[in-house]
Amino acid sequence: QRYGGTTICVFDPKRPETEQRARALQHDADYIVPADYRKDSVLWDVVSATLRQTYERTANGQFHQLF
Repeated sequence: QRYGGTTICVFDPKRPETEQRARALQHDADYIVPADYRKDSVLWDVVSATLRQTYERTANGQFHQLF
C-alpha cells in the first residue's frame, strides 16, 4: 500500500472462521472478499478494477506516482 499497491484479503466462504480472521485484518487490507477465483466473482471484479486503474495511471504518465 505504501507504494500505491492494493491489498486483497481472501477467505474461504465455506469456513466462517476464515472470514472472522480476515475481518480482523481489515485495517491492513483494501478489500476482503470470498476466495472465488472464477470470472465475474467479486474477487475477479476487484482484481480487474485494480489492474485497470494501475494501467490508466501508467498510461497517463503517472508511473512515477506508483513508486
